[in-house]
Amino acid sequence: ISGGSGTTGAGNVAVGTLDGGSYGGLPSNVNISAAGSFSTANTSITAGSITLSTGTGNLSFSGGLAATSGNVSVTTGNGGNINLGALSGGSLYANASGALTIGSAVTAQQIRFSAGSGTLTTGDLTSTNGYIYLNDSGGSITTGNLSATGSNATGSANGYIQAYSGGSLQVGSVTTSATVTGTSGYADGHVDLEANANSQNGGDLIVGGPINVYANTGGTGGYNANASVYLRNNKGNIVV
Repeated sequence: ISGGSGTTGAGNVAVGTLDGGSYGGLPSNVNISAAGSFSTANTSITAGSITLSTGTGNLSFSGGLAATSGNVSVTTGNGGNINLGALSGGSLYANASGALTIGSAVTAQQIRFSAGSGTLTTGDLTSTNGYIYLNDSGGSITTGNLSATGSNATGSANGYIQAYSGGSLQVGSVTTSATVTGTSGYADGHVDLEANANSQNGGDLIVGGPINVYANTGGTGGYNANASVYLRNNKGNIVV
């Protein structure tokens, strides 16, 4: 479903419920793009893959979004917030123009979350084969424990964590592991946490648990393993 703005309307999209209907099962794909706002009676959406995009307004699902065989991509514009009770799928992408809030722990292959004018708040985040990337342009970031793991037998392996805030940055424990089991490829298990990086609203960089990083190329010649840790705060303290 796609709604574009024009002289007769803002391009809002409003639907009743989204499900498999009389055929049973789940939709293989839900893809909704609204130049204006999007509203539905659903408190949650489950489908093979999910893509939601709005030009105005908030996206809120107390029951969350779940992709059973693909990825989830959620985007809001013009200061719109994203509020999800839960989120799951292959790779997860959430980009809120305002604040981004996810109310439970998240596990996926790759996780990429961004907020604009508001805060970014999540529970524990676990990447099972890739990376965790968090970015807040104008606010603080608060998460639970962060863990990223990657292994590859045919090339490079990623299992890194990056977070950049516009204010304070607070996480729990931080764990990475990147392992190349084949004969070639780089292993990237680095950690980069930077508070007050995008703007300087002030606040501390706090790591509430241990930082454990690991990267191994298995002795493959000429390929680097990166298990570095970089912590920076442009306007506040660093507490580990």
